[in-house]
Amino acid sequence: MFSIVESGNILFCIKPLNKEDKWILDSGATEHVTMNIQNFTTYQEVKNIKVNLPNDNCVVATHKGDVKIHDDIIMHNVLFIPDFHFNLISISRLITDSHVHIVFTNSECFI
Repeated sequence: MFSIVESGNILFCIKPLNKEDKWILDSGATEHVTMNIQNFTTYQEVKNIKVNLPNDNCVVATHKGDVKIHDDIIMHNVLFIPDFHFNLISISRLITDSHVHIVFTNSECFI
């Protein structure tokens, strides 16, 4: 899913291997979201999980599950929304659930 560019005890940088593996770090998102069901390591079908978008549209998640983005980081309860055109990582949820630090530079992001 990802290639590791640089690795250390708590610092690594991820680079997508293909278009569907691109993830957007979103400081406003409350949930992780994927557009590709193949990103899941495990998942289950869900009903009636509605997600409100910033443009006031509402979309429905059909599945939720776990997505592994690194050997030490598994995102839980990631929502699958088939109508999405990208994948989102909720920065606040990633920091809270995985106890990581995120550092932004002008051209990179290190987790």
